[in-house]
Amino acid sequence: MNKFNGILLCCLAAVIYGFGPFLIVNAQAGGASMVSINAWRLLFSIPIAYVILKCQKKNFDITKKEALNLFILGNVGGLLTAMFLFQAYNMISTGMATTLHFTYPILVNAVGIVLYKEGVTINKILALSLAISGVIAISFGDVSVTIMGVIIAMLSSSCFAFYIIFIERAKLADMGTFKLTFYSCLFSAPTAFLLAYLMGDLTYNHTPASWATFLVLPYWLVQ
Repeated sequence: MNKFNGILLCCLAAVIYGFGPFLIVNAQAGGASMVSINAWRLLFSIPIAYVILKCQKKNFDITKKEALNLFILGNVGGLLTAMFLFQAYNMISTGMATTLHFTYPILVNAVGIVLYKEGVTINKILALSLAISGVIAISFGDVSVTIMGVIIAMLSSSCFAFYIIFIERAKLADMGTFKLTFYSCLFSAPTAFLLAYLMGDLTYNHTPASWATFLVLPYWLVQ
């Protein structure tokens, strides 16, 4: 039953994640730049995760080693993943970019097999075959594909694969989803705002609909 629930939740998370591009496009139409969307998304995620942790009566204690690992996780696995994905939305269709992003299980399994000598099972082969088939299927008829857009989308997938692997290898999984999200966002939000400022791309004059999207996007992140 636990395995079934895990699969069901993974499918639900994928469906929720699929709504992300629509929210991002809506925010951009309201005057927000892609870099700013990322920064505001992370900022608004912090209080949401904090409230959830307080309601669950979880402690916020972390060690220095965990703080360093969470800083790396948030900035490389979280911030860069979103930055590459959001940029890919500007270069190729959102459907293609999101599909390429979801090839990260292929990368995770490849790293596990090559670097960590994990076993190859029928389930893994079947899952990877379906993932590759999905990418090929959605590629047909998509005239908006560019090489650079595909590369950027695959960088997003690579960063998220790093996120998955790093959580396991740094032994952060036992921390809990919301505590992990809270500190990842806390450590990466300042970086996101700094990058947006240095790039001259930090926007404030958004429409009410765009600001409302910023309030919804964190729930897309904290899922």
